[in-house]
Amino acid sequence: VIPVLFELSTWRDDKQSIHNWLIEQLYDLHGGNRKSKIYEKWLERQILLPLLDGLDELGLERQEKCTVKLNEFARNYPQMVVCCRVKEFETVNIKLRYLKGAVCLQPLADGQIEAYLHSIHRSELWSAMQTNPNLQALLKTTPEGDPGLLRVPLFVKLTADVYDPNEPIGSKKDLLEKYIERQLSFDQ
Repeated sequence: VIPVLFELSTWRDDKQSIHNWLIEQLYDLHGGNRKSKIYEKWLERQILLPLLDGLDELGLERQEKCTVKLNEFARNYPQMVVCCRVKEFETVNIKLRYLKGAVCLQPLADGQIEAYLHSIHRSELWSAMQTNPNLQALLKTTPEGDPGLLRVPLFVKLTADVYDPNEPIGSKKDLLEKYIERQLSFDQ
């Protein structure tokens, strides 16, 4: 099985089947001779594992239409993954009936964050998270009920990469700017 990531935001034609959209995406993203019908054969033999990201980014009306198409596709193609934030998924009450299960990622607990930072030799960052008000705020649940930024694995990793006690991180924007700055400095 070959996992392939697809962004559902590129599904623009509400009448297009997911099968046909996947084929178009494969040719657009990876090229290939359309006459050989290689991607059609792969889908027919079910050797691809479509990882479909961003259902929650389509907006309510498009989510509903896309879900209908996803359910139609899943009836005959039982192996796929659909990624969506839980809150948005529950809000619109959409059901993906033909998927074999669901996995819900939970926010990281203090012990998980501490263990990770210790394992990468950044224990001082965990200490800073306990004492620095800016970092403490990024551990707290947001007013909207979302987990704190530093409870999301990606953002813990980014923070560990760029944290400097002399340059405070007070927001997601600060963190991303520091990370981009750091990455660009590697290109020079």
